[in-house]
This record gives sequence, C-alpha cells and structure tokens, in this order.
Amino acid sequence: DRGLCGGIHSSVSKAAKRYLKAGENETTSSVVVIGDKARVQMQRGEFKNFITASANQVGKEDPNFASACAIVDEVLRKLGGVSATALLAPEATKRFSVLYNTFKSMMQYEAQQFPLFTEADLKNSDQLNRYEIEDEGVLQNFAEFNIATRVYHAMAEAHASELAARRMAMENATRNAGDMIDKLTITYNRTRQAAITNELVDIVVGASAQDG
Repeated sequence: DRGLCGGIHSSVSKAAKRYLKAGENETTSSVVVIGDKARVQMQRGEFKNFITASANQVGKEDPNFASACAIVDEVLRKLGGVSATALLAPEATKRFSVLYNTFKSMMQYEAQQFPLFTEADLKNSDQLNRYEIEDEGVLQNFAEFNIATRVYHAMAEAHASELAARRMAMENATRNAGDMIDKLTITYNRTRQAAITNELVDIVVGASAQDG
C-alpha cells in the first residue's frame, strides 16, 4: 500500500501487463490485485477492465498463513461467483497463477509467475499415482491448501523484497540528502566569506579615505 521503496510495485504491474497482452490472455483473464500501489498502476489505460477484485492493508503486518487463506477464499469467490469447491473441481476450466516479487538479494528482486494447481491438475499429475487415495475429498482439500500455501509463499517473498527495496531507497535518499547538505554548506560558507570580505574591503577603503 505504501511507496518510498523504489520501483518494486511497478515491477509486478509491468509483468502483469505483459502477461495480459500475451495471446489469448488479453480476452480471457481476470486480475485480483493486492495492494493500493499496484492497483492504481493497473487501473491506468485498458488494463482496468481486467481487475475483478482488490485488497489492501495486507502488508501492514508480517505475512501469515491466516491472511493468505482469507485472500484465497475471497479471490475464488470473486472469480467464480461460487464456492471454492466448485471452482477447483476436476471439471472446472479456470486456471490460476500468482505474480509476485521474489527476493534475490538486498539489491535485487524479480517479478515471477507461478501457476496454482487445481484438483484437475493434481489428478493428472504422474507423481500422484504413487499414492493410494480413497477419499475423493482429499484432493480437493489438498488443492485448496496448496493454493493457500503458494499465496503465503508469494506474500513472504514480496514482503522480503519490499523491505529490502525500502531499505535501499531510504539509504539512497539519505546519501543524496547528505550530498545536498554538503553542497549547500559549501555554498553558504562561500557566500558568507564573500560578504565578510566585501565588508572588510569597505572598511579598509573608508579608513584609507579618512587618512587621505
């Protein structure tokens, strides 16, 4: 929701816009934006029509799993107009992905896209055949848990990236302010010295005129 952290918000917004412009995504996609800054950037131009829902006040505290679950539940409800169970069912055709900033280092972050798997994706997974699943509700529960876990991971990565970017932005601002203070101090001292010199010259000239 807050600025003063460099271009971290525009990084995700630009990645989302590139995704929306790609192929069939331009007519079939819906966007849920978390954070006021990214929402404002996404509302510019034709991209505002893609926004289905938005959330704010998420980053006031450290990310937690409860917040991720609440966001996922609201997103699924907004997108499908139905329960999460029906939206993630094997016969559902919707596909989801999350775009977020992943932390690389204190000076680097990168916008990354990660797919979120539905129950149909899990059923078609080759690795899943290794397990015997008797209860049909297990896959549904796992699909919901998997999406919430991935969103929680994205929130944690984005939070770390934002803190690092904010620290670097404040460090750069402090350095720039220090440089400006140094330059202004030099200018002030030079101006003060020039004024003193002019006053001394006037005094000397006046004294010389009286002696003459």
